[in-house]
Amino acid sequence: MPVSKAQQKATAKYVKQNYDRIEVKVQKGRKAEIQRHSDQNGESLNGFINRAINEAIARDGSAKPTDTFQSVPGVPVPPLQEVAAQAVSAPAMAIPPEKLNQAKAHAEARRESIGGFLARAIDETIERDKNAPAASQGDSEG
Repeated sequence: MPVSKAQQKATAKYVKQNYDRIEVKVQKGRKAEIQRHSDQNGESLNGFINRAINEAIARDGSAKPTDTFQSVPGVPVPPLQEVAAQAVSAPAMAIPPEKLNQAKAHAEARRESIGGFLARAIDETIERDKNAPAASQGDSEG
């Protein structure tokens, strides 16, 4: 079902007001590998990156991250598929402000750049998922 221009505009406005954007740079060819991995696990690219960040933060002993897509009272939350589709097709990806703040604080505590932290989180999650039984993959949603 096509989405109307008004719905696209409302979704873009919601995303702009509620999410920070960061750009993740990976080596040529790596994006396709990461996209295949997220597709195989039934996740959007943005959802996978958020899950990788959450799992790395939890594993490293930081406070437990909150849910990626929280509703804001009085603000309609667009269907996750629409948000994910927009985030994947955009040059940068939407990450909720609280997630970005957690990732920045965690990276700073480890004296690591945010880009380095995100790349490490992605690499470690892909490697872990390769070694995990198929039944346990995709249990986390991002």
